[in-house]
Amino acid sequence: MVKELLYGYKRFGDEPNHIAFLAKYWGDNKWKYPPNDGFVGEPSMTELQPGDVVDRFGGPSGTFLALIGTPFEQRSLPPQSLNTCEYEPNVWQPNGYYRYKVELPITVLSGITAGWFGQPGGGTQLKILTPVGAPERWNVAWLVKNNYLTPIVG
Repeated sequence: MVKELLYGYKRFGDEPNHIAFLAKYWGDNKWKYPPNDGFVGEPSMTELQPGDVVDRFGGPSGTFLALIGTPFEQRSLPPQSLNTCEYEPNVWQPNGYYRYKVELPITVLSGITAGWFGQPGGGTQLKILTPVGAPERWNVAWLVKNNYLTPIVG
């Protein structure tokens, strides 16, 4: 599944090596993310509908999703997003890649991903919004716990 999403991906973009890449995108012990939450221009509000399938590279504490099948290079993510990680005790997710089925309507910001981290961008990214007055921050974990999203296994 992940292999197809990596077609055309170059780990350090056009930078000659990891040192040049880190000099450009790493500082103060963290990644330097693009302005405007990584959107080109103004994103629009849209509603994910039951039956839609979305995915993400990264753990469930995140707030960004993508349309299923969006190539990795179009997401403009840092290279470590492909790491296999243990986000839950004793659960190792290869390449940190997760797919989800939408069970209940979810309002998100939707827009084109800006080029960043040496990648061209151009995919559609979806940012989870926390409703005004909500007692907790909404992220993927919250949406799964509250039955808005169901993880797709396998």
